[in-house]
Amino acid sequence: MELSAAASGFAELGLALVGVTYDPPEQQARFTARHGIAFPIYSDVDSEAIRALGLLNETMTSGTKYFGVPWPGIFILDKDLKIVAKLAEEDYRARPTVEALLEAAAQSLPRF
Repeated sequence: MELSAAASGFAELGLALVGVTYDPPEQQARFTARHGIAFPIYSDVDSEAIRALGLLNETMTSGTKYFGVPWPGIFILDKDLKIVAKLAEEDYRARPTVEALLEAAAQSLPRF
């Protein structure tokens, strides 16, 4: 996975990667192992965090297996956990590149 491969670039900026999904923990663990994901992924089965972040894909019908799925989104938080940048898409196939994420992080975070 591209993000896992670029983890050192994020670490150089003092950032850690964390994912959020609506999948149950067992399914998420299988996915993480199968794809070699090297960062933690939070299982938000009831999509509470997904809703709070404004990422709930409301085009999915309640009661279907896809209800609760988020729009792809990436948030950059500062050391006080304040969101300083948000990169979100309305199509799961159109995701920001790792280079765009690193650039957004470098521009958004305070210099020490």
